[in-house]
Amino acid sequence: MVYLLLLVRDLIPLDYRCGLTSFSLVGQRFDAVFIDGDHTFEWAWADYQNVGRSARVCGIHDVMSQFYLENEETGGVTTAWELIKQAEGGPGVHFEEYCHHPKGNLFGIGIRARRE
Repeated sequence: MVYLLLLVRDLIPLDYRCGLTSFSLVGQRFDAVFIDGDHTFEWAWADYQNVGRSARVCGIHDVMSQFYLENEETGGVTTAWELIKQAEGGPGVHFEEYCHHPKGNLFGIGIRARRE
């Protein structure tokens, strides 16, 4: 895994910030972020508020999961994603969802892109 990260780091000139929580990055602006952390609603929502909102492009892991809707009181990442789409939708904002799970709409990745 470390080898792969080093290979990607050499190919794509990005500033990688691993090993931090979103609370360490509040107030910073980003071209792109990918959120894949704690899958509870509270953490997914906090991560989006802390770093996702300040990014032109925000990717979030596990946005289409019946598992979280059925097994968590608040619906986890899936509910947070639905609220993000409601709160952030409008002119200049585009949402995409990608899911290629063999059993249907499970897990998936959501992308929110905003023109600036």
